[in-house]
Amino acid sequence: MTDADGLAVVFSGSLIEADLVLGLLEQAGIAAFRHNEQAASITGMGFLAPHPVTVARRDLAEALALVQAHSEDLDAAQS
Repeated sequence: MTDADGLAVVFSGSLIEADLVLGLLEQAGIAAFRHNEQAASITGMGFLAPHPVTVARRDLAEALALVQAHSEDLDAAQS
């Protein structure tokens, strides 16, 4: 794997938010990974730790666009 094929963080937030972003990306056919998956069970306080979601750099632009669009939709729904 080259640097161009490495991973890039597209989101970092709570466990619940990270799971939502992960599902959104996977529904779009983008392989994504959530870090700190074991934090909640190990520390009992892992829900407070940030949970980064990463994708392959080749999918970065598409993933960021999806996360941004989803974020804007949530903001509009809350107002």
